[in-house]
Order: sequence, then C-alpha cells, then structure tokens
Amino acid sequence: MTTAVIGAGISGLTAAFELAQAGEQVTVYEANDRIGGSLVGSDLGGYAHGDVGAEASLYARPETRELMQQLGLEPQYPSTEHKSQLLVGGQLMKIPAGTLMGVPGRHTDVTGVVSPAGVERLQQEQLNRSQDDPSVGDFIAQRLGAEVVDTLVDPLLAGVYAGSAYHLSLRSTLPALLEAARENTSVLDAVDQILASRKVTQGANIPGTTSRPVFVSLDGGMNGLARALYERCRELGVAFRLGEKVSRVRAGYSLTVSGQQGEIAEAADRVLIATPAPVAGRLLGSLGEHLGSSELSGVGASLERVETADSAVVTAVVECASDLNGSGFLIPPKEPTFIKASTFASNKWPWLQARIPEGTAVVRMSVGRYRSTELATHTDEELAGKSVADWMSITGRSDRVLHTEVRRHMGALPQYQPGHADMVSRVDSVVRTIPTLGLVGNAFEGVGIPACINRARHEARRLITERTS
Repeated sequence: MTTAVIGAGISGLTAAFELAQAGEQVTVYEANDRIGGSLVGSDLGGYAHGDVGAEASLYARPETRELMQQLGLEPQYPSTEHKSQLLVGGQLMKIPAGTLMGVPGRHTDVTGVVSPAGVERLQQEQLNRSQDDPSVGDFIAQRLGAEVVDTLVDPLLAGVYAGSAYHLSLRSTLPALLEAARENTSVLDAVDQILASRKVTQGANIPGTTSRPVFVSLDGGMNGLARALYERCRELGVAFRLGEKVSRVRAGYSLTVSGQQGEIAEAADRVLIATPAPVAGRLLGSLGEHLGSSELSGVGASLERVETADSAVVTAVVECASDLNGSGFLIPPKEPTFIKASTFASNKWPWLQARIPEGTAVVRMSVGRYRSTELATHTDEELAGKSVADWMSITGRSDRVLHTEVRRHMGALPQYQPGHADMVSRVDSVVRTIPTLGLVGNAFEGVGIPACINRARHEARRLITERTS
C-alpha cells in the first residue's frame, strides 16, 4: 500500500520515517523546494553553519532526544556560563528564577523586576473560579495583576507562540494551572509545587554531569535533525517530491498535485496531512466535499480558521570589540522596541562558539508578533537594519557587523486561542473515523519539536495498525 505524506516539516518527516520503518511505500509532497519547515540552516556568510529557524528543543520532553539517538546523532547542550535577561523599562535584568512561563511561585522571586505595587498586588491573589478555558492573560491578570502578565508572562509566551497572553488558551498553553483555575485554588501555590516537583522528576541529567539543561540541539543546529531524517527516509525508499503542491484530496485517494509538470492527479491508498492548519483545513474540506461529508467539511473549516503568527529571524555575525555577556534577552510587548527578543547564539551554544572566528559572535533577533505588521511593511534589508540598530541600542554596543540575513517564517505559529483544545478534539474525532487518513503538525498538541514528533509517531502508528487489523 502507498501512503502520501503532505508536508516535509518535522512532523511530515517523522511520520514518513515511522511509516517507512514499518515497510510502507511512502511519497512525501512538499510545496517548497526544501525539507525541514521551520528547521532551516545557513552557512551565515561562510562564517559557520547554524540555524536561522528553530534552534532548540525542550530537554525535559524525551521525544527529540529519543529520535536523535535513533538517528545516531550526538546531542548538544547550552552553555551554563551565560544566562538570559529581560528588558524592563529599557534596562536589561536577570530573568527571575522560580517562575512557570513567567508566572511566579513566590513574590520574592520577582522583586526588583516587578514594581513594588505589582509585587503587592500579586501577594493579594484574588481567588475566583474561572470559565472553562480562559486566556492566560485574563486569568493571571485577574489573579495576580496585569503587571505580572505584561512584564513576565507575555514575553515568555511570545518566545514560543509569537502571540499575546491575552489571546492564548490557558488549557492549551499552561495546562498545569488549569486545576487552579477550575478549583479556585492558589496559582502561587500551584506554581511553587510544580517547580518543586520538576526539580525532582522532570528530565534527566546530562550524562556524566549533575546538570539538567532546559534545551538540547545538535552540532550545526537543529536543522541537522531534519537533514538526518530526510537522509534516513531516502535510505528506506521514501520518495520526495519537492516543489510540488497538493491542492486537493479526493476519495480513493486522488491527489491534485501542481509542480513543474503542471497539474496532475496522483493516487494513494492512505493520506497523512502534515501542513499548517489552514492548508490542512482546505485539504480536508476538498475531501469532505468529494465524500459528501458535512462533518469532514466542517472540521476542515475549523482548521482553516486557526489564526497564525508571522515571524522573522534576523541573524548577524558581529565583530566584538569587547566580551558579549549573557545568552540573550526577551522583550515585553509594552517596551517600545522593534525586535521582540535576541539570542546570543555563539554564547548559548559551545559548538557554535568553537566554529566562528575568534573575536566574532553570532546573534539572532526575532521580529514579529501575532497581528503585527512589521513583516508586511518592511523589506529584508529594512528588517535587518532596524533589528541590528535596535540590538545595538539595547545592549549599548557598537560592534562592526560582518554579515546579516533574514529568514521569514510566514504563518508558522498557530495561535492556541481559548477553545483550541475542544476544536482539536472535534477534528480528531471526525478524522479518526477514517482509518486511512492522518493529521499531524504543530496546530494540535503543541508547537514545539517534541510535541510534533510525538503526534507524528502516534498518527503514523495508527495508520499502520489500522491497515494490519
């Protein structure tokens, strides 16, 4: 039997790998001319090969580390010498320890970052049972005050979703606090207990050390995971059709594929969709229309309505006149800056520091938030110029810039708005009634690499099991 995988990001590649290992005949269709989705690398002007997309995976979740091991890849860990900072009132400050995505467990953890009035407000936590799925911002602001949201929670959530805490679902993005919302118990106590538990149970130490990092990557960057998956899939006989877009799926299955050869129809016994949510919605809609299934068309329409955020990564190689300290900084939306965050990549990753010329540094700057217009109104040259100028102003540096490049990630980050989890449940309940159809991607069970790997594995295994049962 043949399986068509539509999309060659981390989800599609993982699913294809899983299917191919089971002896399935797999063809992967990708509208772009490269694989990897948000996992993309560059030679950075010849200075070093590194990421210009997603640069790390959460260490605490095992899926990425397991896949690395399966592919024979050696994990790399961030430096412990450098810490990240937060821009507050134009000043860089240490990000407080003892928070869960910016939500504190104790008021003493945020003293000095949050104003005295803000600290006093969060000490007076206002218990109030919340609706089934409030936004993170509304819930935390009501409990602990708006300053905690605006100064701490918003920039940390934006680093993951490029979205606003006031538009992101508590259930889908901070489910650990859902019980406090529903049972009317203390958020401060919940965070304190969660963090204490994680110190004991979550993740594992780096082999041979007593250190437990937050992130994991690869020598050369996370883009290497996509390349390794692609190469292993090719070895297993997976066919890749790059630059070929699937615009419709009909029962049977018949795929309408557009590429250099024009528009053609391709047959498959099973289909696994691994595209951004709006694209997946259109494909499900076309299948539902052909099958006469209002339910399938309906969940397709729901996916089409999932809003996404555009973002860009501006990467610069700079000649450092003095030491660059720290691993980067986050910026609350209330700060009047063009960039939303920066990572001092060569400080953060020892493998990159070892590759670049002495006296240079690689820095990444993130631009774009949910519903912002910077990417639509600026050329790449303008994005790079404004970002570097902003970075120099924030850090107080005047380093010579040796190289810059811009990588846009359009529609790459789905917004998990209130009610998102219920929508995903409805979609899955319909799609999974069709044993030859699968649906994966970052719009369902998490936007991070481990969540994408996890869902892709499970959906691929479901298709395999359905075939053999």
